[in-house]
Amino acid sequence: MRCAWCWHSLRCGHHLPTPFRKHRTQAAVVFRFQRGGPLGYQGNAVKTTPKSTPPAGVLPSEQAFHVWANVQKALGELSDASIGKYKPLWMAWLSWGLQRGIPWDAIQVEDIQTFLQGSAPGQGVSRRRAINPDRMSSYTRQRYYRLLKGVYTTANKVELIKHNPALAMDEKDRPAISETDRLSQVLEPFLFRELVKPERIKEIFPEKTKANWWHARDRAIIAVLVETGITVTELIALRGMDLVEAAQGRGVATPNVQKSIFATPNAELLLDVMHTSSEVGRTLSIGPQLAPLVRAWLAWRHRLLVERSAVTEPLSRRDQFMATHGLNGPLFVALRARSGTEIFPLMDSTSVYHTVSQALKRLRQMQQQESLTYVAKGPAVVRNSVIRRWIDEYGPEEAAAMAGLKNILSLRLKAT
Repeated sequence: MRCAWCWHSLRCGHHLPTPFRKHRTQAAVVFRFQRGGPLGYQGNAVKTTPKSTPPAGVLPSEQAFHVWANVQKALGELSDASIGKYKPLWMAWLSWGLQRGIPWDAIQVEDIQTFLQGSAPGQGVSRRRAINPDRMSSYTRQRYYRLLKGVYTTANKVELIKHNPALAMDEKDRPAISETDRLSQVLEPFLFRELVKPERIKEIFPEKTKANWWHARDRAIIAVLVETGITVTELIALRGMDLVEAAQGRGVATPNVQKSIFATPNAELLLDVMHTSSEVGRTLSIGPQLAPLVRAWLAWRHRLLVERSAVTEPLSRRDQFMATHGLNGPLFVALRARSGTEIFPLMDSTSVYHTVSQALKRLRQMQQQESLTYVAKGPAVVRNSVIRRWIDEYGPEEAAAMAGLKNILSLRLKAT
């Protein structure tokens, strides 16, 4: 077991009462270091900074990342999920240096500049293909620089390294997000205006036969995304109980769903989004225009559940089965819901991405815009477009809260 601050074993004494500690505590570090942004520090280091020597088996480069990550977590700037996303970036950076015979602690500012001007490393199978394979986007460039600045600054403060190459970069040379990249992160205004129209969503996913139940699901997914701007992870995690009819204050995914769905078909719906390690919980509304698309999916969802209960449960337990899985089961289910062995299988991120990208592709074809060169095509772009609309209507602070962001600094967008 290792200390959260110095990465030593617990013999360092950080976990002991104050009189017995060998070094300063993590809380003292948080108090003494001035906060200079979400991923780094500014200001002078404390005068008495103990030298941090990694224990056997832990590389200094690994220790540097973990020290930085733990301080960021203590400050509330990064969650465990965010730290997990930054670790591969740090490893990719280390690999880039080793391939060129440059240890991480011998890096110079010129090396960082060369790295940031090249292609993004670590193009794994889980990442989409780079738009420009020879040069990383300004978003990626800025993200890498903020990571390098944060880790090297922290490593310098705990004396793992003697100099900080990231801070040696001139202000004018530090990465910034270009206007072109900002625009590529949102849908064109005319396209977004069409995507929020219920009749257009129906045209994008036409119901060819009554057997194609997933068309109702896909319509509802688009309706939820354009109204609430939730993330893919949040969408997949939604359960039946998370959807409530605002006027009645009741859940709509209940055993009596067939009666409640169409009693007030245009009534506003409320969606309870659960708190996660990276997003803040919140309640968002689905307006009267798009609510019928969600209700239509609930009718199909109820039908699928009835079919499943008929083959898995005796009649005496049917009501209990419907109540339990209707409320606790996922709001959106995978295509195998009718043919597989799982009662209500979860969708995965690939399926959600395919649904949204196909919707945008078809919408562009309908608008005769398919020949244009474009980047925006996934769920994240829809989310960004919703957040942009909120910024314009409510301001950055309210937009950040509605988007579930813990810090307004996480907003990458600005008002139009």
